Amino acid sequence: MFRAARLAIVATPDHLVVRNIFRTHTVPWGEIASIAPPKSYGATRKGGIIVSRIDGSSLSATAYVRGPHNRDSFAVSVANNLQQMAARAAQR
Repeated sequence: MFRAARLAIVATPDHLVVRNIFRTHTVPWGEIASIAPPKSYGATRKGGIIVSRIDGSSLSATAYVRGPHNRDSFAVSVANNLQQMAARAAQR
């Protein structure tokens, strides 16, 4: 229950931290290929904001899983902002 209350996406100058229920992922900005809002298939596997890495792997941010109480666009602005941060970090 404690981990569920601490679900988060944290952006730092050097990396993106995705804190899910069972695991925390730390991904350097340079390893991120894209960040996208949740898919329309609902709160299932890979149902949150999708962080795609340049090596082809991906992870889902559980804090932003599409659910029955969320609008369709609830995470679009977050995903867009994170994508812009990743692009700026890649330019450095």
